Amino acid sequence: MHVERRATDVMTSDGRKTVNDGRAVRAARERAKQHRRIVDATRLLLASNDVDSIRVADIADAAGCSNATIHNHFPNALPDILAAISEDIIQNAHKQFEKTSKDFSGIELVRSYFKTVGEHICDQADVAVPSIAISVDLASHGSWFDRKIFSDCKELFKTAKETEQINGSHSELARLTHTFFQGALYSWALGSITSEEFLRMSIQSVDFAVSSCRGAA
Repeated sequence: MHVERRATDVMTSDGRKTVNDGRAVRAARERAKQHRRIVDATRLLLASNDVDSIRVADIADAAGCSNATIHNHFPNALPDILAAISEDIIQNAHKQFEKTSKDFSGIELVRSYFKTVGEHICDQADVAVPSIAISVDLASHGSWFDRKIFSDCKELFKTAKETEQINGSHSELARLTHTFFQGALYSWALGSITSEEFLRMSIQSVDFAVSSCRGAA
């Protein structure tokens, strides 16, 4: 026997009624799955192709969708997909950091974060390097992943200062750390320094900021 599922009214916290429509939920889930398929397909393409050779049609074919679907999810196509991939890298690094952060305090807390972020970026160089290569364009749209790193850095320095005497405001310390880290990141992406040097400089960016603020005190 066919049972018709009807939309039901749901009362929100502010007293408004909204419609709880199962179809809308299913549509949102399918959109999220398609979004993930596009991102994952691009990752696979980047593993064996130069970023400049990848076309929207290639991504659509690998993801099993149309070119229009790609642009519906990512209006700027590849740059926006790379931004999403970059955000994944940093989010995963942050999740890993949260598992170990309780073991650190003070400056070591911030050092541990940049060590974890650096390792995740190096481990996924095939997608991180193309993202860095177009980062100026991405940053102009407020999309590139270093905004997340800067935000995390400010919060970590704020926490670190609660248990350790550190000169400078947490915002200034984050700005200096981020500037040094970003320079190392670009140098690594351009091949000017090795992954080992990049990882070491990622951690040293924290010490650079602390030393600079100590000298200015």
